[in-house]
Amino acid sequence: MYIFLVLFMALRNISALYYVIIILLTLFFFVTKRSGFLKTGFHANLFYFFIMYTLLMISWSGLYMQSLEFLPGIPRALLMIIVTLVLFSNIKHESQVIGVIKVLLACYVIAALSIIYQIFFGGVSWFVQPVSRAGMLRYSSILGSLTIYGSIIGYPLLMLYSRLQVIKGVAVTILLLIIIVGAGFLSLSKTGVMMILISAVLFFVMDRGYAVSKIFSFKILTFVLLAMIVMAVLFYNDGASVLQNYYNASVTHTFGPDTMFADSSSVIADSPKVSIDHIMQRLFSWTLDMIDLYGDIVYFTGVGLQGGGGTMGMDAYAMAHNAFGDLFFMGGMPYLFIFLLLYIFTQYTHFINRVNLTSKLFFMLNILFLVNMAIASGSVFQPSISAPFWLSVVYANIVNNKKRVSQRERVS
Repeated sequence: MYIFLVLFMALRNISALYYVIIILLTLFFFVTKRSGFLKTGFHANLFYFFIMYTLLMISWSGLYMQSLEFLPGIPRALLMIIVTLVLFSNIKHESQVIGVIKVLLACYVIAALSIIYQIFFGGVSWFVQPVSRAGMLRYSSILGSLTIYGSIIGYPLLMLYSRLQVIKGVAVTILLLIIIVGAGFLSLSKTGVMMILISAVLFFVMDRGYAVSKIFSFKILTFVLLAMIVMAVLFYNDGASVLQNYYNASVTHTFGPDTMFADSSSVIADSPKVSIDHIMQRLFSWTLDMIDLYGDIVYFTGVGLQGGGGTMGMDAYAMAHNAFGDLFFMGGMPYLFIFLLLYIFTQYTHFINRVNLTSKLFFMLNILFLVNMAIASGSVFQPSISAPFWLSVVYANIVNNKKRVSQRERVS
């Protein structure tokens, strides 16, 4: 329940009780914990260092701004840190980690269903209000803002592709894949289309043998054929033209009007296609403008929560439009460096332990997380986007501690 509440951020629009319940549940986990919630280990220590610098950065926010405008950003900056502390204090075994992965998958599937529901039955009043793209309505999900589902769509796909077999049963897996991918196109998210492709390529690169064997499995081919027949019936049915329109608009906005994979003749192109220039602008254009705005102080101390702009609840201030810039402008180079150290050592642990299927899955998920950091502001602090990464830090610490203990036993 705790993970569901943390990820389903649209619930905060119903009542302020959402925050009260989150706080009470967090306190419950800490108070009822008999052993200490601070764990030992290399990754844990790096994480605690990140916490301390975050608290320092929050304190610096007040000094830099000389006002209380930074206060709305405090819960946003601390939420996933607190959730990770809860995970550290309660997770001891791999089976618990897999259990949380299943919960995350369930959250992402519900998010997909929430988008599909709105396409056919209209918007949900307490979700973020829809906007227009290509002359059609673009709906948000229960996870929060309009852009989040496109950012996370690769996570559930990798969970379902993985040899870890988070979900048992070929039919159920294919059904969930159709729901998740379908919602990706219906969300009209260019990021979502790209994440679908990146997750598929990543899976083939990391697990070629398993991927090929699964694709040519008789069961898989049978269920895929049946799914394609159903999809074809839907797409060529006059009553389902809405599905065709959303698909054509998503693909056209991602790859441009000359793509061979969609009919773009009737698509209103009201946003630029994905390109290297578009990505470079997100990484550097706004970042350079903000360096000019704030001056050299950003290299050393940053400007506090103000540097996160809208991602920290301060819409009046500029933001970098990528998560590297968020960390850099909030806490300077030291803050960005500490986080990158945590990311690199977490990935290193999972890579050298990739014979373990859980570590292999986390390694792939964290590559998608890195892609999100490059194109999505707030990725480090947004629960749905960052949850798999923070869980992977906890698991990396467990794996590293076990290896250290086994090495000691061998020596003795």
